Amino acid sequence: PDLRSEHTRHETLQASIRWSYALASAPEQALYRRLAVFRGGWSLEAAAAVCSGDDLGVDYVPPLLSALAARSLVVAGALGGDRRYRFLFPIRQHAERELADAGEAEETAARHLAYFLALAREAQVGASGPEQTTWLDRLEQDQDNLRAALRHGLSDAGDAEAGLRLAAALWTFWYVRGHWDEGRDYLTRLLAQVDAGRCPDAVSAGLRAAGLLDWALCDLDAARRSLGES
Repeated sequence: PDLRSEHTRHETLQASIRWSYALASAPEQALYRRLAVFRGGWSLEAAAAVCSGDDLGVDYVPPLLSALAARSLVVAGALGGDRRYRFLFPIRQHAERELADAGEAEETAARHLAYFLALAREAQVGASGPEQTTWLDRLEQDQDNLRAALRHGLSDAGDAEAGLRLAAALWTFWYVRGHWDEGRDYLTRLLAQVDAGRCPDAVSAGLRAAGLLDWALCDLDAARRSLGES
């Protein structure tokens, strides 16, 4: 391949993205950069919950998202009958840089974690009834976002307790859908970061979830330890 031509195409694309961003209004720019926290796409509900704030009302998010789609900064589509949005990879890279430059990355990631913790808790209740498949499909659809939220909980800037509560709420999803190793790995790492004396209920729930996944993996000694400690 011609590396110079490839570099030229890349620079042209980046210039086009920067130009489109510069033409956007300040509220459109705020929404655009905050959307960079999502992975694998997002719903309108998620965008409104995570990206709104004192400078951007919830009611403004739908028309602003439509405006970003009209500028080709966001791709709109349908998945499983639901309206979903996503970034193309080069655009998300630009949005991430803008988010970091604005100093909003940590706050937006915390709101992202809080939103998906609330969703996971709602799904945990829903998955215990006749709509289990619907709720588990919804979590599967947002699995990349759930992983991103868990990674934020594990990060130096993240909230490990919120991450542990999220992991504990996901145990039914991981158990039924066969994500046993992944679930146990997140739970083990988060349990190591959370002080049981400060939030015993979160640690107890995390240990119970870990023990059930240990049992699914036929690691019975670990299951007895985790469930006993829980």
